[in-house]
Amino acid sequence: MDKLDLLIKNVDIITMDDESMLIKDGYIGIKDDKINFVSNSLNSDIYSENEIDGKGKIAMPGLVNAHSHSAMTLMRNYADDIALEAWLFNNIFPIEAKLTEKDVYWGTMLGIAEMLKSGIVAFADMYMFMDEVARAVTQTGIKANICKSPIQFFEGGELKRLDKSQGTIDYYKRYHNSADGRIKVFVEIHSTYMFNEKTLSNAAILAKQLNTGIHLHLLETTTEVESSKRDYGMTSVEICKKTGVLDVPILAAHCVHMTDSDLEIMKEMGCSIAHNPTSNLKLGSGIARVPQMLQMGINLCL
Repeated sequence: MDKLDLLIKNVDIITMDDESMLIKDGYIGIKDDKINFVSNSLNSDIYSENEIDGKGKIAMPGLVNAHSHSAMTLMRNYADDIALEAWLFNNIFPIEAKLTEKDVYWGTMLGIAEMLKSGIVAFADMYMFMDEVARAVTQTGIKANICKSPIQFFEGGELKRLDKSQGTIDYYKRYHNSADGRIKVFVEIHSTYMFNEKTLSNAAILAKQLNTGIHLHLLETTTEVESSKRDYGMTSVEICKKTGVLDVPILAAHCVHMTDSDLEIMKEMGCSIAHNPTSNLKLGSGIARVPQMLQMGINLCL
């Protein structure tokens, strides 16, 4: 007889297979920490001393959180009811300047606990003290795509855009495919308004050298639309294409204020878009053109 480590029975299973999307009162066998089988029946020679009755419950593939700053769970409900620019520059940046590595570690641990409780088994994250994020991911068993910025923005309270590319290279070498392959590393571009044309180009070159992708915020607010016109004479998507940013795998968060041309570029370049409805509504940023994105076949994440 074949002995399993764990048998889950009588559970409704969402398989995501086209032919049999839903298995009613099914069985899931787990052996050596891996799913051994998923079935609507159980062979008589299979047993387990550990069983879970899943009656009235659903088993499904784990969810993926495609854009997060997980340690910011520590700031939940801080600075509400204001637009992104005032929220970020006047409230969040000043309090983040006081955060320590220990703060980011425990904030990330809290975020991961909440994600796991919600059925999220993988997340994409960008923040500060990213070594602490990697440590939390390694310890908890969750999967993560984490990124490191090649730019340090502030020194002495002033915006200076200091080149820290070597730090990103070292971070990539240290953590990419670490934790038994659970960690992947991208290059972070915070946004086109925090970078400039030169640093956008350099970040794209760095991502190509590392053979990895880029995680960025893109066209989140109307203010970004105006700043991109002012600074580049084109949209944020167009300057990203011009500088080579879109030549590598892209995970672009928000994408609320996209023109038809922007969407066509995103489709053409095979970019993935992370839709963030709660954040967009909290900050009054607007609502992304989700139906059009889906109709165009753009890879849309949540």
